[in-house]
Amino acid sequence: MKIIIIQKIFPSYRKAIFDKLHNSYGVNIVHGKNKSGIKQIATNYSIPVKLIQFSKKETLVFLFGFRQILKERPKFIFHEFTIGVLSLSIIKIMAFFMGSKFILWGHNINLKRGFKPFSNPADFYRYLLMKSSSAVLFYSPDQMELVKKYINNKKLFVAYNALDTDLQLANYNLISANSREQVKNELGITSRFNLIFISRLLPAKKPEQIIEIYKLLDEDIKKELVIHIFGSGPLYLPLIDMINAAGFTDNIKMYGEVTDEIRLGKFLYVSDFMINPGYLGLSVNLAFAYGCPIITFDTADMEQAHSPEVYYLKDGYSGITIKNLNIKEMAAALNTSLKNGSYKKMRENCLYTIYKEGSIHQMFSGFKNALCYLDDQYK
Repeated sequence: MKIIIIQKIFPSYRKAIFDKLHNSYGVNIVHGKNKSGIKQIATNYSIPVKLIQFSKKETLVFLFGFRQILKERPKFIFHEFTIGVLSLSIIKIMAFFMGSKFILWGHNINLKRGFKPFSNPADFYRYLLMKSSSAVLFYSPDQMELVKKYINNKKLFVAYNALDTDLQLANYNLISANSREQVKNELGITSRFNLIFISRLLPAKKPEQIIEIYKLLDEDIKKELVIHIFGSGPLYLPLIDMINAAGFTDNIKMYGEVTDEIRLGKFLYVSDFMINPGYLGLSVNLAFAYGCPIITFDTADMEQAHSPEVYYLKDGYSGITIKNLNIKEMAAALNTSLKNGSYKKMRENCLYTIYKEGSIHQMFSGFKNALCYLDDQYK
């Protein structure tokens, strides 16, 4: 009973869930490879195929692999649902003639616009694909809610987008065996308050705004606060120049790219907030896994919408969201929370959220539920 998942690429952060699916169901991954900044891998159960990218936009691609799929003749095909994958509709037609169940998996909607199938041509195409597919898997419930009124609800499922929470929980338990002060001493941190930023340094992430937000903090907070920036990318050197020019090298520290999650976990464990003026992705999962709340802007105001993982971020519970891209309000919110200590309760809420709702087991259940719906063998 063969199952394949078709992806543009095989990012390393997907290995945990794909391992789990392969070990449970014998799932194979058909994937391409591109030159994005995302770390990519291959495994003994993955099938690399040729990928053509038509522009700088990494989502506009054509995946080959038709011969491999015909050879496998899978009963189930899960396909990454990005309408920029031009080969998707061909695979869907192949699935029909092979008698394979075809399941869409991914964002499924435009994260900024939502889902308007009868007023937007791209959404109408999404609607036709979802309506004619065997099942649809979403990254979060709020995405699914937007589609429910148009598509048969029975075939809609949620596979919460997750990282390897089993490994992260083991890391967290190891790190948290020591107090925050002990871990601070180990890392050479002497500041009372600490903020952290972990991401590729891209224009859409707006890391330069961190400097402006720091300027707006109350003087008594500024004296006791350090911001730790992890990441590489095109803004790395310009950001160093901006920090030097502002005279903030003692309070805004650059670390470059760090891939050692234990080290990152220690910094997250001792940080009071992850600060992100740009769009958020899986950094939400990473921060929450080590009990670090997040402060960011509301997704409705973003130029590029936050990824679905922002679902885990609840304003006032596991972090803070600021309206209208207002950096003055973000600075004011930081002043208030750091002074009244509300961020301390948020730490517990972050841990509860990610290990209860955003775990890899929840993600696996989404795939399992779709398979149960489509085939009694998996019940």
